[in-house]
Amino acid sequence: PGNTNEIIVTDPGTYTLLVTNVNNGCTAEQSVEISQDVTLPEATIANPETITCANNTVTLDGSGSSFGAGYDIQWSSTNGNFVSGTGGLNPVVNEPGTYNLLITNLANGCTEEASVVVDENTELPEANAGIAMTLTCEFPELTLQGSGSTGPEFEYQWSGPGIVSGGNTPTPVIDQPGTYDLLVTNLTNSCTATSSVTIDQDIQAPVADAGTTAELSCTLTSLTLDGSGSSSGPQYAYLWTTVNGNILSGEDTPAPTINAPGTYTLVVTNLNNGCTSESEVVITEDDDLPEVNIAQAAPITCVVDEVTLDGSASVSGPNFQYLWTTNNGNIVSGANTPNPVVNAPGTYLLTITNLQTSCSNSESVVVDDQTALPAVEAGTSDALTCAQTSLSLDGNGSAAGANYTYQWTGPGIVSGETSLTPVVNAPGTYQLLVTNTLTGCTNTDEVIVPEDVVLPSVNIA
Repeated sequence: PGNTNEIIVTDPGTYTLLVTNVNNGCTAEQSVEISQDVTLPEATIANPETITCANNTVTLDGSGSSFGAGYDIQWSSTNGNFVSGTGGLNPVVNEPGTYNLLITNLANGCTEEASVVVDENTELPEANAGIAMTLTCEFPELTLQGSGSTGPEFEYQWSGPGIVSGGNTPTPVIDQPGTYDLLVTNLTNSCTATSSVTIDQDIQAPVADAGTTAELSCTLTSLTLDGSGSSSGPQYAYLWTTVNGNILSGEDTPAPTINAPGTYTLVVTNLNNGCTSESEVVITEDDDLPEVNIAQAAPITCVVDEVTLDGSASVSGPNFQYLWTTNNGNIVSGANTPNPVVNAPGTYLLTITNLQTSCSNSESVVVDDQTALPAVEAGTSDALTCAQTSLSLDGNGSAAGANYTYQWTGPGIVSGETSLTPVVNAPGTYQLLVTNTLTGCTNTDEVIVPEDVVLPSVNIA
């Protein structure tokens, strides 16, 4: 109240105290000037950085606030966290939240407060290295099936023992077994995520065993190869090939049938991994055929009705068997010897068999037929007359040549009895014998020479 010696004022201004002596009515007064100091301190906080995976602490900036001995600084937060520096204007925080700065002017007790929100961007990207796979002989390179967050702000980086290409893409190509790590980075907050995948390798080659060498012979003309020492089971495939032999059947089995000498190659494939192995076997052949050699045969002629064939230049010995056969001739004797006797023209086949190997070889010879009779033609003849007492016979229609001889017989051969045109002077039958001197074959023909010598009748009266 204003009638006491002490009052409380709330406004600045001049305040006067009047004191009155109630006994004598005397007064005295004195004035006092009350000033006012309500100047607020400055409290301000700059916009803070964002807490990220790369920047996990933030320094708040209250440097624009009042500072000095006359000021008290007080930082507070209900949902953040201070690491250090709360006694100054630049504290370090490591949690998102609202941070408050209270500045007190110690001289007048005035305060000012500022608040700032520290945001956080620590969202991790997605990273998936994909499914596990296996390198094989069929697939010596694989493309990993990675995935993750997409967009221009995301970066991919693979690490591992055998990256061929695409190491900064979701799907790199690799060629080695091992563990492959995918690192996905969000370039805006430097947050990363990782994922791993293990790549196995199956390059175990199958076993290919083409077996041991074998030998074809004249009795063993085909045989079965033995690939039973190779890997077996439903996951294996077999393929036999040859460039100089011949496969009859079973080229896709472990045991094919072949019928020719040569080199045979077996390729075994593991269908699970595509790996292959191959093996070769050499098949030989005992094809030492016996030698058959027959001399040229003499022909059957009119004077030679049996011929001895000559196979004596052929192989000989107790291990060899001879057999002569014919379809159109005739063997008199010796069909099991090198020199049989035959009595008919035709083709004769000599087969010689090696009794140890059962190998046989054959050769044939032709016995010609030279029993054809020579052509003979004694011709025709004119008659002998009183005016023509001799004439020439004409055998020119007969066979002619150096190997032919001629012989005329009859009652009146004057000359040329060994030619085709003899001269005769007597009527009668004349015979021409033609002989082929090469074959001894002969043929005859006759001609009758008539005579007309009837004298005319003469009667003189």
